[in-house]
Amino acid sequence: MKFSSSRLNINYDRNVFDITDDSEMKLYFSYFKDNGKIVWDISAFDFWENKSVDNFISISRELKPEKGMKDSFFTAWNLMIQQKKPFDKSPYVDKNTTYIKGIHTKYDYLKKNTKDKTDFVYTITMGYSEKIGNFALKKKYSNLDSVMAISE
Repeated sequence: MKFSSSRLNINYDRNVFDITDDSEMKLYFSYFKDNGKIVWDISAFDFWENKSVDNFISISRELKPEKGMKDSFFTAWNLMIQQKKPFDKSPYVDKNTTYIKGIHTKYDYLKKNTKDKTDFVYTITMGYSEKIGNFALKKKYSNLDSVMAISE
């Protein structure tokens, strides 16, 4: 599967999970600022391996909160850019599903340079309802991260 836009390119392979007739993909659109102008564009998308098993990947364009927003938005943003739990690319279990979450490696420098003027980051979330080992899930996450090219 290939996904290509002016912002993001994914050349997906089957190392994360198989894409079949039972797979599902959802695109999410939102308004956001782009170089000072308001645009309507893709803000996230989710892929499910199939309709009967809740194995999924989600890729989101997360915006830096603006002044005046609730503190919880700034807390979440800081967890993302500092790559702290749950954005530390470490598997964890919640309600019988194993998750791994983080920001794309393009933004790894933010962990040491949190004063950067970045207005957004791309996050990757994976969830597996089937039993999967931590090493295997980290490898799938790394494979997905490596086939994503962020163009903005």
